[in-house]
Amino acid sequence: MDPFFRKLKFRRCTLRTAHLDRACFALAGARRTKAVVGFRDCGMAGEGLIKRSVAGPVKACTCKLARYCEVVVVDEFRTSKKHFDCQTTDDLTNQRVMRKCRDGVVRKVPVHKVLHCLRKHGGCGKSVDRDVNAAKNILSILQNQLAGISEQPLRLRR
Repeated sequence: MDPFFRKLKFRRCTLRTAHLDRACFALAGARRTKAVVGFRDCGMAGEGLIKRSVAGPVKACTCKLARYCEVVVVDEFRTSKKHFDCQTTDDLTNQRVMRKCRDGVVRKVPVHKVLHCLRKHGGCGKSVDRDVNAAKNILSILQNQLAGISEQPLRLRR
């Protein structure tokens, strides 16, 4: 192997660990504070190239983060589908907007980023961002786990 490429590979590895250290230190906060980070259960997510393996440096990030603070694994089942604010058991529905399609016809097209809690099913009628809703649900599950309540809320159970 050419010495230049060997140095380049070493440099890439050291820069990756330095960036990961910086990100973990920013998440954990100051040295004397106690931080708890809720991390999604990504062990069985078939998102990578290989089935049932995680995509990206997720495992390296959790191992590195465990050095700086306490990491609690949270089951993320249905956290983006159920509204965090109301107790309805129905799923959130996609918001729909009128959009001109490629064939020139104006149709109602679903927006996957914005979800709506329907009033006709006992919901509150609010529109929420999908990622923010999931983060708030994961936070509530994490707070329950830290309080000693092992089971998830009824609306988020498998």
